Amino acid sequence: MFAAVEALIVTKSDYLPLNPDFDMEALKSQAAVLNPGIKVFMTNARTGDGIFELAEWVVRRRSTEMAGTE
Repeated sequence: MFAAVEALIVTKSDYLPLNPDFDMEALKSQAAVLNPGIKVFMTNARTGDGIFELAEWVVRRRSTEMAGTE
């Protein structure tokens, strides 16, 4: 799955500290092995963390796609 996508969105990042077995850096590293160009976004809807960056990326990506179809 990671090899075929452009972005990985980790939601509910506020819960990550509650799981001591989860290693975000390991996730990023493993995803990058499969897809060196993957963009990782950590989001938290409660605080808004990461949402703006994700939205900006989506808009830029969409604009790039639209420019290629003209």
